[in-house]
Amino acid sequence: MVAEAVLNAKPVVHAPRSPALRAKVSYVKSPRVDEELYVYKYELPKGIDKPNNLELDEVEVTVTDLRTVEDTQFDVVRNGFQLERFQIPADISWEDDKDVTTRYYPEVEALLKKTARASRVHIFDHTIRRATENSTVQQQRSRKDPDARGQPVSRVHVDYTVKSGPSRLHALLPDEAERLSRTPFAVIQVWRPLRGPVHDTPLAMLDAATVAKDDLIPYSLIFPGRKGYNYAAKYNPDHRQVALPCEHH
Repeated sequence: MVAEAVLNAKPVVHAPRSPALRAKVSYVKSPRVDEELYVYKYELPKGIDKPNNLELDEVEVTVTDLRTVEDTQFDVVRNGFQLERFQIPADISWEDDKDVTTRYYPEVEALLKKTARASRVHIFDHTIRRATENSTVQQQRSRKDPDARGQPVSRVHVDYTVKSGPSRLHALLPDEAERLSRTPFAVIQVWRPLRGPVHDTPLAMLDAATVAKDDLIPYSLIFPGRKGYNYAAKYNPDHRQVALPCEHH
């Protein structure tokens, strides 16, 4: 698995490329022993006065520019991510879910079969992230509609835990989950910029090979009628952050 974050940094576009930049990253502080961390993804129920109880720890870190290293340095099994050159039709309408599912999903399926050597791929969701000037309004909308396409997530996080990954398999493919769980499976995300170059809020990855088990803190994502689980991450100076600032399509 790989932890993701959005960098609070804007590299100078026309300057000579540096192998690294300094950026602020939002980690999460360790909770009390008896405290369960949570994030509500809908209108807060009675008795709950805040949408989450995560205490952020903003740390300035060194981020390696992935364009200054060899692509083959990173492998999804070892590092939790890898880079792939991926050509798609230029006229896909990203606002049209039908166009995305009928024209883009098959391309992603072929990519994953090639790179992950998967015998079967089940694509179950896609999200378009947009940075907005009024982030408070966007966050309020996202809490009311958990399926809303929101802004980038600025907190270092992992989208699945050892508990929620298998649970997702059972939820998506209930008739086959028992059989499929007896063979290796993985939840893999495919991210790409839809318009570029991206100068603001570029996607950053935390090299999984530098993450200790104790660095990961589970928290619950509470939706109407169900609960999921993610990992937050606490700061560790051994972490290696990497990113593609000013990334293109």
